[in-house]
Amino acid sequence: MTSCASYIRVSAECLKQLQSAGPSLIELVDELHARSADDQIVYLDQAWDAVARCLGDGSLKSSGNRDLVHMVLGENSIDFPRRCQTISFLSPDRVQVLSTQSSVLAMSQLRDRYFSLDKPQTWWQMLLRISPYEFPISEEDWLYTWDQFELLREFFRTASDESQAIVVKITY
Repeated sequence: MTSCASYIRVSAECLKQLQSAGPSLIELVDELHARSADDQIVYLDQAWDAVARCLGDGSLKSSGNRDLVHMVLGENSIDFPRRCQTISFLSPDRVQVLSTQSSVLAMSQLRDRYFSLDKPQTWWQMLLRISPYEFPISEEDWLYTWDQFELLREFFRTASDESQAIVVKITY
């Protein structure tokens, strides 16, 4: 299965309903996913991995001081390991903050982060000469990663302008 991420713009009321859905959450998100209009949803293929790493600390963790990683990974994630999926949410307020923060991120900043993704981050990665990022680093991949970031940034801008929340669904 190919790793991908989808982002769905929803109302604050819909977000509250989803957050209280309990065990039926994954089915509700799937249904929402299937019936959302094209302008209410955006997809990132495996580039979500590179975008998240560039916005964060180089890993796929949402901890740390790099707030923008939440733009890709969301917050308060709920894992569904049997389905190899994670669902997370961003409130309208968080969407607005992340949209504003991402608007000032320059291409050169993200480019520098991208081209350092293949550097080992832990002592054991250095010892074993393992890159934390499993895809080849290239100019072509960088340009694609930037395009995907721009797509996501525009999606967040629209959601922010309309005071919408975002549901993040990552399939790994």
